[in-house]
Amino acid sequence: MSTGYMGKKRCYNCNELGHISTQCPKSQKIKKCYTCNQLGHVAANCTKKRQSEASGSAVLLASTAVPRITTWVKIGNTRMLALIDTGSDVNLIRLREYLEALPGTLDNDSIPLSGLGSIRVKTLGSLESVIEINGSHFLTKVHVVPNDALAMPLILGQSLLTQAIF
Repeated sequence: MSTGYMGKKRCYNCNELGHISTQCPKSQKIKKCYTCNQLGHVAANCTKKRQSEASGSAVLLASTAVPRITTWVKIGNTRMLALIDTGSDVNLIRLREYLEALPGTLDNDSIPLSGLGSIRVKTLGSLESVIEINGSHFLTKVHVVPNDALAMPLILGQSLLTQAIF
């Protein structure tokens, strides 16, 4: 609750003066978008979301401003730093590191992924690979993404994490 003009209560739900959100007569009628924070629609119908998808803006799946949980892994004959991401369902590798560590043919099973701000990217394909972590080997599927889609070379998601105990 905030106080508006001349100390009147302002509702966080409908933004009108004179009542608070728990007493809002419109509480069941107003939809709020969690993508743009505007009233009147939900995120699934957000036009700003569609505009960002259509513009092809860069995808950021890992921020450099926050502390990250990382580990060194070996994939193919290449040692690289991997981000441990419990929020990712799949393992992701940048195209550059794939070409260096795992040259070969990708399965043609491109899948759409969404990241921060509902920005989307399609994988370039996938392959089964052995990832070595602290001397343990894990056979798992790795999806290849464009170089600008990730800040880290490799993301370890739930498909590997459910096999490993750190």
